Amino acid sequence: MIRVLIQTCNSKILRIELKGHADYADEGHDIVCAGVSACFLGALKAVKNAESVKYSYEKGQGYVEATKEITSYDSIVLDVLYRQLELIAKSYPEFVEIINERN
Repeated sequence: MIRVLIQTCNSKILRIELKGHADYADEGHDIVCAGVSACFLGALKAVKNAESVKYSYEKGQGYVEATKEITSYDSIVLDVLYRQLELIAKSYPEFVEIINERN
C-alpha cells in the first residue's frame, strides 16, 4: 500500500510524503504506482521556486516540502498534487491511503 502523508497549516500544504508500493500488479505493470509516480514527478517539474521547496524521490518513497514561504503558484502546484493523489486513493482505496495531519 502507498501511504501519502499530507501536512498542512492554516489550509496550506507544508509537506507531502509518499511511502510504499501499491502492489496492484507486478512491477512494470502497476498502474496505481505509475499514476502516483507520474503525478508526483509532474508536480516536482512544475515547481518554479526551487529555493522554497525541497524534495526527494526514489522508487517507493519521496517527499516535497515547503521550506520557506512559497509563491501562490507553487502552492497551487502542491494543492493540485494533493487533489490528484486524493482521486487515485478514492479509485483504489485498498492500494493508496491518504493521511491528513494538520498543524
